[in-house]
Order: sequence, then structure tokens, then C-alpha cells
Amino acid sequence: MGHIIVNADDCGLNREVNLAIAHFAEQGYLSSTSLLANGAELAGALELFHRFNHISFGAHLNLTEGRPLTQSQQLLDIGLYKEEGGVLLFNGKVFSREWLTSEARGEIMKELVAQVEALRDFGFELSHLDSHHHIHTAYFCYLILPELCDKVGIHRVRNIRNCYGKYSLTQMVRQLWRKGLSLRNGVLRFPDIFCDLTTYAQIMAQDANRFASYDVVELACHPGHVKCGLQEELLCQKMSDEAWYGRRLVSYRDL
Repeated sequence: MGHIIVNADDCGLNREVNLAIAHFAEQGYLSSTSLLANGAELAGALELFHRFNHISFGAHLNLTEGRPLTQSQQLLDIGLYKEEGGVLLFNGKVFSREWLTSEARGEIMKELVAQVEALRDFGFELSHLDSHHHIHTAYFCYLILPELCDKVGIHRVRNIRNCYGKYSLTQMVRQLWRKGLSLRNGVLRFPDIFCDLTTYAQIMAQDANRFASYDVVELACHPGHVKCGLQEELLCQKMSDEAWYGRRLVSYRDL
């Protein structure tokens, strides 16, 4: 029946998120998590890395929240960075549909490489790349992602959100995102389907055979976030027994 990756996003964001990820990892409900290089609690995340060998740890690339690791006057000038109270902050979410210039993309590449290097310097071994607010699927990141993967030596990547309640033209178009990247970098590996935990549960409750032809499904969840209580409830229902519909729980290292 195939395989499933359950990834907890935002590891290292704060103590509450780390504690929730630790709880669900210990229960055996998670197979992967991804780290924010500018998170306030990376030290706690490193403890999880040493404690839970059965789950994979990836880089949660971030251009949308918190402080960047690099300084860039150009990104500040175009507004992808912003300054508030003398503090440099990300503002990339509003650029998700922008192509940006090659010079700006070069500055973004420096920031993303710096995030991966910072996590490795901290002591993490990284299995894959995904991103905060899906920024790695933004138009401007599409142009640099294959090169970024080569630069950092990571070739397992989260797919674009290509799963909805009903089949649609948008869903078919989104399948081309992966194909286009694979043509530009033939060693990239992606889960076949990616969506959030609640969407998967809703779809499978209506049509248990919806994804029967796909090998690897990835589900994202956000333990420890106030607005994501339903995801935690679904995890607490021992989803590996029922809602995975016979799929074997694997990590990104198995992809």
C-alpha cells in the first residue's frame, strides 16, 4: 500500500513546539521533523536530534518570519527584508508570486545556504529541505532550488502542495512543478503527494483509495502551535493503526 512520512514543522521555534514534537516522536506518531535555523530553541532541538534516532531532521528554509542570518542591502531595498525598530526581519511571504532579478535571487541563495550551514554547524545531520510557509515553492525559489540542493548536498525535497479535496486544474498544474525541477536536476527526490495532516484525514475518510497508486505520501503537522489543535487530536488517535490506511511510516532518510 506504499509509505507515509509524517513531518513536524518548525522544530526549534520555541520550547512549546519542541516539547510537543518530543511527545509525538516518543509515541511513534512522527517520522520526521524540520528545523528553523533562526529558531529561538535550537539547543532544545539538538537534544531531540540526539534522542530520537528513528526520525529524520531536515532544514525548514525560512524567508518569511524572524531574523535573517545574512545582511543584504539589496533584499532590504526591494522589501524582501524589512527593518522594524532597528531589527532586520524577513518579509518574503508577500513575494511568493514574484520572479525577482537574478541578483536578488543570488542574495536569497546566500541566505538559504547560510541557514543550512548554521544547522550543520550546530550539530545537526540534515536529511531533506522543506520550508516555512511553503516559500521553497515560490516562483523565485523555483529558479534557484536545483542549484541550492547541489550547493548544500541535499537532494530530498518536499513536494509542492499537490493534494486537494477534489481533483482540479490547479492540482494538475502543480504536478508540473516537480517535473520541471527534476528535468533541471535529475537526482532530486520528492514524496509523490504532499498535504497537511487534516486534509489527508478528510480525503481518506471519503475515498480510501484516492492515493492507492502513489508510493510515498508526506503529511505536514505543527505540534505545539495554538491553532493546530486538530492536528494534535488526529495524531493522538494512533493514526499509524488506522488513518494511514495500511501505509508504512518511514522517514525522509528512506526516500
